[in-house]
Amino acid sequence: MKSYYDIIGVTPEATEEDIKKAMGFALQKASNDRQKMAIKRIYQVLAADGSRKNYDKALRYYNILGLDLPVEEKQLQQAANKKLQATKEGSKQLLINRALEELSKNYGAYSDVLLTSEQFTAVSKLSGIKKAVVEGEAGNNKTLFILIAAVMIAGGAAAYFFLR
Repeated sequence: MKSYYDIIGVTPEATEEDIKKAMGFALQKASNDRQKMAIKRIYQVLAADGSRKNYDKALRYYNILGLDLPVEEKQLQQAANKKLQATKEGSKQLLINRALEELSKNYGAYSDVLLTSEQFTAVSKLSGIKKAVVEGEAGNNKTLFILIAAVMIAGGAAAYFFLR
């Protein structure tokens, strides 16, 4: 499943400040209200520690089941059965059963942090956000470099003037 982190162009280790910065870029890229609402929901989930932990767990279990989009609770069992039929290793089957059990048991908590399928599809179409985030950071570094260079030049000119 494409993660919220992928959608907004950050890593799962991103700080709240990194996420906030990425959200600005994502909102600029959003072309309609559905995408903007989904991006705001992503920020709400990733900015709150408890919600973020629940989201990370749900993402891990969805990936184990091979699900690409958020699904209804009844579709979890179908996905697990399909995955179990394709898997012959006992340890992987245990992992799949554990993921299904966890998602089913806590479906309410996990569904609170997941977008609807329609929202997820709309926002997944955004592209270039990660590039924009990286370029934005590079732009900030260039600005800092130019500012430091200007201060050094001004300091050198002042020193030359006073030492004459």
